[in-house]
Amino acid sequence: MRSGPASCEPALMWWTLRVKRPRWTPEAFSGEDVPMPALRHHARTAACRTVLLLLTTLAVVAQKPAEGPAPGELKLQTEMQKLAAQQAQWCLEHRQCEEGLRVLAEAGESPAVAKLKKALESATPAVESPLLPVKRKEWRQRRAVLGLQLMSAALKAQALARAQAAFVSVREDLEPARAVKALVELVRAARDDKDVALASRILLTAESALSDSKERLLMRTVREELALREGVLLKAEGRPMVAWVALPVGWKAGAKDVAVQVALEGAGSNFLGALRNFRQQRGERNVILVVPCTLSNTNALDAARYPDYDAATLAANEARDGRRFDFDAQGLTGILEVLRRDYGAAPRFSVTGFSGGGMLTWWWILHRPADLEHALLACGNFQGPPPADKPEFTAPGPDIHLLIGEKDGFNEEVFGQKPGIIGQTDAGEAAARAFGLSRITRRVISGAGHDSFAAEVWKLHDPLRR
Repeated sequence: MRSGPASCEPALMWWTLRVKRPRWTPEAFSGEDVPMPALRHHARTAACRTVLLLLTTLAVVAQKPAEGPAPGELKLQTEMQKLAAQQAQWCLEHRQCEEGLRVLAEAGESPAVAKLKKALESATPAVESPLLPVKRKEWRQRRAVLGLQLMSAALKAQALARAQAAFVSVREDLEPARAVKALVELVRAARDDKDVALASRILLTAESALSDSKERLLMRTVREELALREGVLLKAEGRPMVAWVALPVGWKAGAKDVAVQVALEGAGSNFLGALRNFRQQRGERNVILVVPCTLSNTNALDAARYPDYDAATLAANEARDGRRFDFDAQGLTGILEVLRRDYGAAPRFSVTGFSGGGMLTWWWILHRPADLEHALLACGNFQGPPPADKPEFTAPGPDIHLLIGEKDGFNEEVFGQKPGIIGQTDAGEAAARAFGLSRITRRVISGAGHDSFAAEVWKLHDPLRR
């Protein structure tokens, strides 16, 4: 049984249905005499409830934003499909079959389009027509105009995702100056959009295209606002890695030596979800939160979980032969450089690794411990072997905290393979101690399962714990 409204829209309905009111009694339907005033009272009550319910429904419908493209957008989409069909028809008449099939993919689905496709597939291709370059230029200009109109219509409807899609569809058709102008419009719209993932990706697209000082300032301002509000994607300079970053509540431009907490996600690769979880539990602590989109944390590199990396990047790092650690270590180093330059991050950082994220955490402990303030392994995996040479650090090295859930189903084995979390933690701890890293504590968290222990991570930043 619900204890109250689950969201804003049902709230009025929930309250209305619970207004104190007289009950209809069995006597009212039994055929026995019921005083007329009581019947009139019941009737008035029922009528009032009906009116309240009707008004509530109308209010909810009026407040609910329209779903799907507005009529103006639909009209422009139809115009773009007609243009694609016209291009394909010209290509058929001039037997430019490959070009025709390519543009026909943007003509939508209809019997006429299917017939045109069949005709192109069965036609005998001719050599490239000397008219084709001229026609391409003409088509691109028309597509650019329609695409920008579609983007503007979507922005007017406050549909940033559709606006971005419209821009992407015609970006190659735009003159550079017009593309920059459109990107600036998208960046401004991203400023107030609730979808931080979409807003962040618009900023990443704009980063390489906007060069004017005012445009760069706008982009930086929007990025800082997103990073303070919830989180934003940052890209390492000269490297493909991106990372989610959430600035602390009190962060101001010009801040210096701000502590950094890196949280490494497990095999699920839900990087934005990890950011939200850790950010929520950070509270008022003056610590920059970083969740890098790593590759070493998982098994197969599912493109759906890595929308910000192209197919070539994922294919190049598919093998589990150490190259993923190289990708992650170089990328995270680049992200930290950006944070120090632009956000006043401290020289060293703290790291926690949950589950599969434990592998890069152990890698950093055993290869570059001097970079770390402290490390926490949360039900973390370990992948050997350790490096052959002892890393450089000042003894006794950073604090290392090893947390294991008492009821973690992976403690003894992981998907039927041994060792499990306990055995892997034993191996990682032994390797660290062999290098002289001795400030190691180990705890089994009573009643806990396979958990990131975010609250425990943040306690390490409290003055009494350091």
